[in-house]
Amino acid sequence: MRRYKKILVPLDGSQIGEAILSEVEEMAKAFDSTVTVMRAYYAHVFPGVDATEAQVAATREAEEYVQQVEQRL
Repeated sequence: MRRYKKILVPLDGSQIGEAILSEVEEMAKAFDSTVTVMRAYYAHVFPGVDATEAQVAATREAEEYVQQVEQRL
């Protein structure tokens, strides 16, 4: 039987993306695997505007989302 030591779960913040989480949880328990959850994000900015604030806000939102998902797992 193949053993998976690490499972990477890329999410986009949608319920459809999260639908896999119950299967990931079962798989992680079965194989005693560690699960890493990640979220890709994009900071929407207008041309000529400093993007720093938007990037910081998008990063913070993505980190909070990942923490919430990890707590549910």
